Amino acid sequence: MQDRAARARKIGILSRILQVSQITAVFESHGSRSLVKRVFRQHAKSFHLFHATTGSDNAGGLLLFVRRSTVPTELPTLSHPVPGRVARLLVPHGVQELRVWAVHNFGLSDETIGDVCASVRRDLRDAASDPSRVIVFLVGDFNFLPRGEEAAYLATPTLAYTTLGGSRKITGSDVKLAKLLGEMVELQQSQPTHFDNATSSESRLDRGYTSLPGWLLLSHRFQAGTLFDCRWIHKQGVSDHAPVCINFRKDLPIQSGARPITASACKTPLFLRSLESLLLTWNVPQMHPFSRWRWHKYCIREAARCSRNDALTAFPDSPQSRALTYASMGRAVWRNDVILAKNLILRSRSAAFHLSIHDGYVDLDFPEQFEKDFAEAKLAHLKKKQETLEGTEAEAPTKTQITAHCYLSSHEVVVAV
Repeated sequence: MQDRAARARKIGILSRILQVSQITAVFESHGSRSLVKRVFRQHAKSFHLFHATTGSDNAGGLLLFVRRSTVPTELPTLSHPVPGRVARLLVPHGVQELRVWAVHNFGLSDETIGDVCASVRRDLRDAASDPSRVIVFLVGDFNFLPRGEEAAYLATPTLAYTTLGGSRKITGSDVKLAKLLGEMVELQQSQPTHFDNATSSESRLDRGYTSLPGWLLLSHRFQAGTLFDCRWIHKQGVSDHAPVCINFRKDLPIQSGARPITASACKTPLFLRSLESLLLTWNVPQMHPFSRWRWHKYCIREAARCSRNDALTAFPDSPQSRALTYASMGRAVWRNDVILAKNLILRSRSAAFHLSIHDGYVDLDFPEQFEKDFAEAKLAHLKKKQETLEGTEAEAPTKTQITAHCYLSSHEVVVAV
């Protein structure tokens, strides 16, 4: 950070990144603590700033920014298992706790990597025992590629670098770190993050991982990508690494009236009987067109709800019923929906086994077993849907007939195409 022009370019790009981020980790940050404080004095108004240095101005360190509005009541805390190379940021967030690890494994010994992996695994065990309250993120500049990936050499025609399947063998201390990353879920993006000017190649060295199990990932939305092209940012003299942005947030709750209806719920005899009964009860065919359209949709939804509930009660062990039940259990835990949890416990043996309510909080009694059962139920449901689709294709008629029922006044018109 000694060259003023280069420093200004770096600060300008970092300021653009900070505008859209809540937590930011900067690797290979060179400079003394006093210089960092002076350069980022304006940013300190909006961010908690942590500087983990190796003790030398010439050796790269770590900078971490946490937006103050993210933790309005409690302060985040930082520890440095390896000064300037590995940092652990503890961010309290309501009843949840985010544990963010920032790792740059360059120059670390095998023993040091082993100690770091052991510390991260302790956090992963805490997350596994209570996945909805303890969430671990691990981000880093890793000096090895993911398994199955190769660098893309710009001067040589190659296939897509993420599909070659023949990456170089991981050796030395990288083996321990690669094994640790294999125990987590990568929040993957496909763009290269590092440009090597000597070999004119691009690779995906900068990555992010999380401890969230699959059933919780389904309750989130995430986007990941590079904010700038790694070659462009290298030409600007800023860095040979492109900044990676991971946008991770909860799915907004869907109102009961807006939740989509499963197609299978509309294919049962009960659905037809319920729909006919509701249409006659509310005298829908005699309504004004706009009211008829609105009430007809309401009747379809209520008939589908009756059909679904009947299937859940009559066939609780069917693949579809199990998948719906486990998805509802996951939603109840993540959103702490006590009413939904109580209904599930009363109606489902699986929910009674896995769920419990303590002091107004919905908890999983056996989180690891729940993750396994959830995955099995989801796979069985997908397999059943695949078999149904294959059977439908085999029995497909030679001529397709579409019948549309339109209610006009008190007359029913059938249109065949």
